Amino acid sequence: MDENHLLVRLATFIKPSLKDLQGNAYQATLLNALILLYSLPAILIAAVWLVWRTDLTVLAAHGWLFLIALGLGLLFALNTFTLEYEIAPGSLATVGGTLSSILNWSLLFLFGPTAIWLIVGASLLDNGYDYRRNTVPLNRWGILCVAALNLGVPVLLTLVGLQVYELLGGIYPLQLNRPADLLPPLAALVVGAFSSFLAGVPMFWLVPAVFGAGATSGRPSVGFARQFLSTIGLTRIASPFAILAAVIYTRLGAGWYLFLILGAVGATVLARFLSDSSARARQQAREMAGLEGLSRAILAAPPDISQLPALLAERLPGMLPNLGYLIWLTSGEVLAVAPPELSERYLEAIKTALADPAGSPHHRHIQLPADPSFPENGQPALIVPIQAEEGESLGAVCLTFFDDALAPARYEPVAHSLAAEVAAAWARVTAHSQALANERMSQELAIAGRIQGSFLPAAVPALPGWDIAAALVPARQTSGDFYDFIPLPGDRLGLLVADVADKGTGAALYMALSRTLIRTYALAQPEAPAQALAQANERILQDTVSDQFVTVFYGVLDRASGQFTYCNAGHNPAFWWQNGASPVPLGNTGIPLGMFPGMAWEARTVQLNADDLLVLYTDGVTEAQNEKQALYEEMRLQAVCQAGCAAPAGALLNAIIADVQAFAGAAPQADDITLMIVRRLPA
Repeated sequence: MDENHLLVRLATFIKPSLKDLQGNAYQATLLNALILLYSLPAILIAAVWLVWRTDLTVLAAHGWLFLIALGLGLLFALNTFTLEYEIAPGSLATVGGTLSSILNWSLLFLFGPTAIWLIVGASLLDNGYDYRRNTVPLNRWGILCVAALNLGVPVLLTLVGLQVYELLGGIYPLQLNRPADLLPPLAALVVGAFSSFLAGVPMFWLVPAVFGAGATSGRPSVGFARQFLSTIGLTRIASPFAILAAVIYTRLGAGWYLFLILGAVGATVLARFLSDSSARARQQAREMAGLEGLSRAILAAPPDISQLPALLAERLPGMLPNLGYLIWLTSGEVLAVAPPELSERYLEAIKTALADPAGSPHHRHIQLPADPSFPENGQPALIVPIQAEEGESLGAVCLTFFDDALAPARYEPVAHSLAAEVAAAWARVTAHSQALANERMSQELAIAGRIQGSFLPAAVPALPGWDIAAALVPARQTSGDFYDFIPLPGDRLGLLVADVADKGTGAALYMALSRTLIRTYALAQPEAPAQALAQANERILQDTVSDQFVTVFYGVLDRASGQFTYCNAGHNPAFWWQNGASPVPLGNTGIPLGMFPGMAWEARTVQLNADDLLVLYTDGVTEAQNEKQALYEEMRLQAVCQAGCAAPAGALLNAIIADVQAFAGAAPQADDITLMIVRRLPA
């Protein structure tokens, strides 16, 4: 309705705070104000008429029965069975009914208009109970307006019905001596049914107009009208039994009469139980269908958290009709909110509740703070944290309840499911992002591995009189090990095997720098390996800020003489076999490179003769582990070399690698394996 509409202006006059409201709060308050406007004239007329027709002698004569009837009327009112229907997406209207017409009309046929006070009293007690139980200002206003609707037109039309009853010859108490005596009570019941129709006219016309259901003009839809009329028929179908109840009272006495009424109360209680069960089943069906659809939509959507608000907005109104909700992430993003005008106090209340260490880690029941701008605030709320698998807090799902303080416990399962769906969507996005990052990292490592591989010799140099083989088996895509063959003047060859004391990308970068610097200074000092390592050490320390270091075995081989001058910078000892004898270790002659400046290394010289064997390696060989975490060790390496002492260098190299891998079995390779085999051939 437009704010300049006459009815809206009248409603604002009755409820001035209406102009400050928005959304659902505005619509509900406007509807209740219009209902009150509709009911007030009928209340005034009915009150005057009822006082005029009240017979106090009837009250005095049948006071005990009236008290019992008042209690039975309250039981009927407290056990209203309901029917619900959708008036707009996400908004359900509920119409209730009882079998109280049997009690009410039978008392009217027995005692006349004075019995209307019992109907009024039971209705006021029921509404008073609802008013006291409900602390939400907006709901209390609605209860008062509904009470006015129930006491206005229905009471007035009941008085009209009794007037028709009397005009057609009906008397109190009802007497049925011939078929014609049925006409007065039946006519009164028809007028009473018409009163229900008139009482429902505001709902029939105003609900679609206020909430926008049906046609765009605000006219009621066919489905709305069908549901409305069927509800009236359902609540009035038992009214003719009031005639039977009145006759039983006049002919059989109050005992049998009360027995019949108690049966009607029992039927109403059963109908209430069945209607509540049906409503819960329908709500659970809506929740399950909504959650399933949401889950499918999340899986079908791109793994992007920005898609989630649209998916939630599409499905939550149908899942949670007549509920307020707010789904919030700790990043500050609100994924879903209804009604949209929820104040910042909601968020503050959620954050405060989640921060309370005394609260349950699974859910919190809280009372939202009052906000003068939004009278619907102050209602109970359920808060369920959204948590990642590792326990990280991602946000919260908050459900607010406008008319039932006991509802939060019933909605805990769906709130937890919603939180799980949001957490799953977040996990999917995170996993996708991580997968993309891992893929990029894998591609980058593969490129780094190829670049690093280009630093290794493309082929083993063909050195007359010598049989040489080398290999590197990396444990990862990049390696901290390296080897090199450095051609030097004077028919000499530099042999280099090194191991950076780290793994991963950092070790690979340190390896590239170390290899380049050692090669550079080896070429600059072709006859002095100790000076080459000392100069390389100084430059490594200048060019890096790192706690890494590199162990190095570097030697210069004179092809013609077989003289081998080496330095061992903290590396594993090379093994030298002289014509098949026991191996001689070529141990450390200094510390690793990259640790301290100003260090010196000792150079030592050995003579390699025909059939001598030299084996250089890194700790990836001797420290290889099997599934029992046993080490390969030097003795096993020496045994394999001793057994293959006469084999070609390439064959021995392959035999060592195969033996290491057989020893490790299914255990993952923990470190790079680097080997270099040098054999002097017989002349």
